[in-house]
Amino acid sequence: MANPGVEFVGKTPIKRKLITKYFVRGWWTDSNDMPISEALFGDTVKFHLQTQEIPIGENVTLKLFDDDNILNTIEDHEDDEIGLVYSTNGQAAITDQVDGNKKVVKTIILDNFEKMLRSEADGILELYFKCTYDSDVDVKMPDLPQNYLQVKGVPKIILVNGHWNRIANFMGMSPGSGGEGYWNFFTGNVKGYKTAADNYFGIKSKEPHFVDGSSLWGGSESGGQRKKRGYEYARENFDELKRGLGNEKAYVISHSEGGACAAGVCQYLKENNIDVGESLMLSADEGDEFTVEGNYPCYQITAGYLTHDYITKRSRFEIDPVVMDNRISGVNRYGVYISNGGLTTVHGATINTSVFNLVTTLKTLNVQLALNSQGQSVHQTSPMDEKWYRIDEYRIYNKKIDIYPTNNSNIIEMYRERQD
Repeated sequence: MANPGVEFVGKTPIKRKLITKYFVRGWWTDSNDMPISEALFGDTVKFHLQTQEIPIGENVTLKLFDDDNILNTIEDHEDDEIGLVYSTNGQAAITDQVDGNKKVVKTIILDNFEKMLRSEADGILELYFKCTYDSDVDVKMPDLPQNYLQVKGVPKIILVNGHWNRIANFMGMSPGSGGEGYWNFFTGNVKGYKTAADNYFGIKSKEPHFVDGSSLWGGSESGGQRKKRGYEYARENFDELKRGLGNEKAYVISHSEGGACAAGVCQYLKENNIDVGESLMLSADEGDEFTVEGNYPCYQITAGYLTHDYITKRSRFEIDPVVMDNRISGVNRYGVYISNGGLTTVHGATINTSVFNLVTTLKTLNVQLALNSQGQSVHQTSPMDEKWYRIDEYRIYNKKIDIYPTNNSNIIEMYRERQD
């Protein structure tokens, strides 16, 4: 049945005066009473209903619906009622009183709509109310479909921390907690870091979801065990992880021991129809002890640093001694770059907003064969970029590095000179 007061010629609505006795118009605003036509999952919004000839204090019945008929012609053409309850007592919220301005104002927190949002063909809810008072029954407000409130899902960033230790933190050596405290330890401002991550991923997310990927003590779990733990975490906290996503994607950033845990989280999300937009693994620990499935974009970056011999004037490359040089099977791209860190700081060097630019570059760099002066094959980047020690399986010919490690060992390492 068409809306009261709206005729349709083809698909073009023609507005005319409403044929209702009690309801004048309805509209949506944000929490500050500014008119809106769109909102994001989790927002607080208000529905305003202007009435006439209804005594002050009288109750009006308002039932919230998602339109599946006018704006989404490929859906089931059955508008879905959305039950509202009071947050204080859980009782159904279907009646509201007319105030002294002959208005009804209903405040709604757009939460717990995940199932409906994901069932939408376009991932968007189109909300309106059916209003009833006396002889006016199920009058749709707002009166025109283009004024319904469109509610969309929000992409989510998941931050998975690595190992933390309160005693080491007391000495300034490591974070003293997981979650937000871990990321603040390295960035100094996790909100600013999240904003930079949004820019890198090309999204606009809300508050990040934190996952503690730390083992009890370094070495108490293998990479494979931490991946299983991440999988179980996602299973047990699935409702929270998917909350507000709708048809949007989850984006995961992990550090150190958190890399394996993140791999388990991503595996569970993919198995349960949540798209992973990208997983970014920073200084992933024990990368030779777990894999990723390869069914979502995943990039791994590790830092190293240069030591300088002031007698020979030569530079030697040293890999992060915590994680060493271990490419995770299944990642789209792996890069080891030359950081400005040193022995005690290189492991945390990847938790820096500048790394987003490095990974962006890593995605597009080509590695090609070249010949040195002795006719030997070497690998170099195209275009030439001297920030890199390794990309994927190739050690990069780099004139900033005079001496290369060869054993990938932090116990007994062997080196060779660059072959010019």
